[in-house]
Amino acid sequence: WREMNAGLPEGADRQILSMAQQNGVFWVGTANKVYNLLGPGQSWTEKFSSPGWSIAVNSQRIYVGCFGFIGRSMDQGREWGYFHSGVRPKKVISLVIVNGTEALAGTEGGGIIKQICDDTNALCWREANTGIKDARVLALTTNGDKIFAGTGGGGVFRAWRGCEGDSAGPSLAGSAAGHRSSERAVCRRIAG
Repeated sequence: WREMNAGLPEGADRQILSMAQQNGVFWVGTANKVYNLLGPGQSWTEKFSSPGWSIAVNSQRIYVGCFGFIGRSMDQGREWGYFHSGVRPKKVISLVIVNGTEALAGTEGGGIIKQICDDTNALCWREANTGIKDARVLALTTNGDKIFAGTGGGGVFRAWRGCEGDSAGPSLAGSAAGHRSSERAVCRRIAG
């Protein structure tokens, strides 16, 4: 192992809370800020001035989970939008991007919140907790059309994309889930 701290100030900026990578660009969320690294031999560059409890990236978007809000950039961190509505005053400690443009966020005590709007509407998050038995959602990931949530004591839960435990009805992501059986349309705890 070798240190890769060039550009990270001493102290809280070296307390790494989250990491993500997309196409060779690395992102770290620290206890103070969010930085990126464009490649080997480069220095970390500050991109977002809030603690980054969680980070999710793809080729189009970067989401940063913070305390009480979510930051999003659509231009590799040059400009940021802030989403407060629907984000409870809790830490956003896990994030995952689904369908390339939508996100789910796991909070510490507020369960899962789901992005439900297009890119122009900042008032676009709502709870998606139907079937989740623990409001501490510490980890989120995807595998194909499945979404998995790891909780702080309730175990692991699974949902099919388009049915992320959203009690408000069908997903706004489209009707792909419409042909699936009703058994698949319910978030279920994975045994073992």
